Amino acid sequence: MITVGKFLESIGKSYPKPDCDDGGISGQAFQDAGLPMVVACTCCEMTMVLTPDRPCDADGAIYCAACAGAA
Repeated sequence: MITVGKFLESIGKSYPKPDCDDGGISGQAFQDAGLPMVVACTCCEMTMVLTPDRPCDADGAIYCAACAGAA
């Protein structure tokens, strides 16, 4: 498993940078980057917030911590 951040780098994209006064990332930043804010685990379909350190596979399929540990 790799991470979303590393996967995005491998395809020439990047995770949105914080752009809010509180250090968060706006919905507009995700939209501009062509990324969803909330994703579902490829395995169990649990929804979660997309983060650059979220586990994914070489094809970019995203996993929750429990399913990533089981893989």
